[in-house]
Amino acid sequence: MYSVSENYISQITSNDRTFYVRITFNSSLVLTGATIQNIVLDELTNSTDVLTMGCACSHKMTINLINAPSDIDYNNSSFTAEVGLLIPDKPVTHTEWVSLGKFYVSDAETNNDFKNLTLTAYDGFYKMTGKFVPTASETTLQGLYDDFKTQLYEDCGITLKAKDCPPYAVSVPSLDITYKQAAGYIAGCFGEFARFDRAGELEFAWYTDSGIEISRSLQYMGGFKRTTKNLLVVTSLSTGTKENPIVRGVGANGTNINFENPYITAEMADDIFTRVNNFTYTPCEVKWRGNPAIMAGDIVTAYDKDNYPHTVLIMNRTLKVGGSCNDTIVCKGISETKSEFSNGFESVGQKIERVYTTLEKTILDATNAITGNSGGYVEIRDTNGDSKPDEILIMDSEDIVQATKVWRWNKEGLGYAENAAGNAYLGPYRTAITADGKINADFIVTGTLNADLIKIGDENFGDFIRIEDGLMVFGNSAEPVSLKLGYINGTPQLAFYSGETRIAYFSNNSFEIENLTEGKIRFQNFGFIPRASGNLSFTKLI
Repeated sequence: MYSVSENYISQITSNDRTFYVRITFNSSLVLTGATIQNIVLDELTNSTDVLTMGCACSHKMTINLINAPSDIDYNNSSFTAEVGLLIPDKPVTHTEWVSLGKFYVSDAETNNDFKNLTLTAYDGFYKMTGKFVPTASETTLQGLYDDFKTQLYEDCGITLKAKDCPPYAVSVPSLDITYKQAAGYIAGCFGEFARFDRAGELEFAWYTDSGIEISRSLQYMGGFKRTTKNLLVVTSLSTGTKENPIVRGVGANGTNINFENPYITAEMADDIFTRVNNFTYTPCEVKWRGNPAIMAGDIVTAYDKDNYPHTVLIMNRTLKVGGSCNDTIVCKGISETKSEFSNGFESVGQKIERVYTTLEKTILDATNAITGNSGGYVEIRDTNGDSKPDEILIMDSEDIVQATKVWRWNKEGLGYAENAAGNAYLGPYRTAITADGKINADFIVTGTLNADLIKIGDENFGDFIRIEDGLMVFGNSAEPVSLKLGYINGTPQLAFYSGETRIAYFSNNSFEIENLTEGKIRFQNFGFIPRASGNLSFTKLI
């Protein structure tokens, strides 16, 4: 969490908040609220659907400007962004500024000669595309860290925070990797992730308690949503490589942290597992009034509708500031234990080189030709770092983070997701076909539907309809009514049942009613009522 005063912490939770934004380009030109319409900060420390380590994920900032200066070369610029909170009368009215970090512009778009300008920028990972070549194949973790730190500054102009490393010996294989990938591998040796701090320096960190509580009064209506039924508890660790796996703990009844890392040793894995064993948190989404001082990698406490506190890891967050401030926090996790490896390097604004077989290259060329004819981008991805493509994406943007429409296809299924703010790749996938035979869709149109069983609703709770083997059951779980198609002496019969009792049926072009000893046949205000004596009365009904 960015360091702020006690007055800031008090004011940020008040009902009367005033925010300001300022952007400083190339360390000199300052733009303020008169020009800045709004900013959106997307931060990410976990690139998979489960808790992992060794991620090196870029933070993204989008800025919308009005009447922007036209004499700036925006496409070759960097800037720092800050959000100010007005602190009234403590001890005098002033503005306390919170840095959001340093960013490098990747795209500047204007359609009306700078009357409106949208900037898309990324943190220092944007510059870490060069190849990292270690100077020694046998060294210590401290030696590898210092070697990486020196080369990173010389080749990319990026500063890595100094760090005292445990005395681990390291064998450094010859790999064709970028500085960004190397940052992830080295961070994984500490059981941490790589991120840029608010001062623009690269650091390795793990989730840390911020002390911030998000009460119900700070959340929007329905702002706390759990994504798993139970809390997740880390009970195992899988790392190393597929050729030389390192496994610690037992994952059958808990959550497994898994990440591929060619630098890590068994001694490192032992120390990491000792630190994270029984680490517990609640996967969820929290939409609330926001605090620019917190950042991805922080731990907050969020309260549910029953005012029960939950430990929430800020893995993803989207902060929007423009007059007001709002924030969406995502804490990822699924209930099932994951055993496959994931290096977590497919992240914002950065593609990894892949090796394709001749067949895969042919498929890629064909799909590019087809989709390119009407717009769109196809990407075949290697999500687990084994140099073998295992996922196909079709997107409306070449950049996976900017894509607002994504088709995603892998061994678990095919799904489509939309998100106007970008990052649609992260879901949710409301249109999907999964490998276990399930189809999820808001609307299905079909010519012919061939099914042994159709269910609408839950017949154990509330209203439902079930169609199976010529039987249609509808109503509610307490008093269902059935419509059944059958044959009596070869004659078709369509009968109504209340529970197990047949009350009426169609047969031989006639409609017959029976078993109405406690019922009636009604015509508006009049009706026939069967009596216990066997008589049938016609009377006015109440």
